[in-house]
Amino acid sequence: MVTRTGRSADKVTRILASAEELLLKRGFRGVTIADIAERAHVGKGTVYLYWSTKEDVFLELLTRDVLTLINGFREAATRNLELTLPHRLCPYLVRSALERPLVRALQANDADVLGLVIDHPRSQNLIKQHGAPALIKALLPIWRRHGLVRTDWELDDQAYALQSLTLGHLEIQVRKHVSPSTTMPPEDVLAAAVTALLGVESEATTDLNAVAAEVLQVFTTSAAILEAANA
Repeated sequence: MVTRTGRSADKVTRILASAEELLLKRGFRGVTIADIAERAHVGKGTVYLYWSTKEDVFLELLTRDVLTLINGFREAATRNLELTLPHRLCPYLVRSALERPLVRALQANDADVLGLVIDHPRSQNLIKQHGAPALIKALLPIWRRHGLVRTDWELDDQAYALQSLTLGHLEIQVRKHVSPSTTMPPEDVLAAAVTALLGVESEATTDLNAVAAEVLQVFTTSAAILEAANA
């Protein structure tokens, strides 16, 4: 199979898989284009034919990883509409980030893994437009319109509070700064905290289909932008 840019899809997949394996083992500084080519069983010139620099390889890898997370949510939420509710969606995003090492490194600003890529404008834009804070900011107006969360806060303040809660939970899980001692699984604690922060969710009177349609559209738009970037 050949991509729209004339690249062999099989070779792209093989090269990126090799790049990810090496990146997670050695970190950005410990990987060269020659290393990636050798691991992928292609010539170094093939890698340079598809990407101009090592940074470009890893930037595409990051973009694809974020896209995979977003598409994973779309598939899961299509099967289970309740995942589009705040107290279910926020834990899902954290769990998905923890399951994807590169997304986790990007969200945690882990320079040991990502090196110079962490400060690249494309990486920063990836977080700014498609990271958990951006998604939360886009979803809150939907939840507010449907009466799922309190509306007596300014939207920006409410978004900041929810972002802090969600990313704080992610930080604890990534960095292991503290050893949580809870009577419930930490993910359930986050779900309860989201509900406590945002107000009581009136699920019984909510049109879940309508909520899900709007929430999924946010993720669909995000996915389309990422797919276009990798076309």
